[in-house]
Amino acid sequence: MLSLWHGELAALSLLHRGVGLRPLISWSEDGARLSALLAAWGFAPIRGGSSKGGAAALRSAARALGEGARVVLAVDGPRGPAGAPKPGAAALGHFAPLWAVRCAARPAVRLPTWDRQLIPLPFARLTVDYIAVEGDLAAALGPVGGLSPPSAPAP
Repeated sequence: MLSLWHGELAALSLLHRGVGLRPLISWSEDGARLSALLAAWGFAPIRGGSSKGGAAALRSAARALGEGARVVLAVDGPRGPAGAPKPGAAALGHFAPLWAVRCAARPAVRLPTWDRQLIPLPFARLTVDYIAVEGDLAAALGPVGGLSPPSAPAP
């Protein structure tokens, strides 16, 4: 299972299109739009979240993990606070190995939203780290915005 901070969702979604990942997405109106977009990009969303349908989503995700699917969870979403994992990721970690995924980009902007969403600019260089989680998920993910962006190319 892959876990990430909500603020890196956009960049990581672009990088992982078409590989059959199963992201957990909330039942909110924003979640409906995100679910439709990700489905068009080849993802197979599981709907439900920490505020509505969470137990059913965890059961669906656990079943998907048992069938060998690769489930993705933005652990501090859908409403934050940024950098504070919800308990669902730890619960799902009992069904499959848990991996923390981090992303940085240069050039990029961060939106003035609760999650400080990372938006890579055209021709950005991206760095992605995959970290096996052996204990504390928040420690494995590190601070929000804490991954060093790639160096600027030499002139």
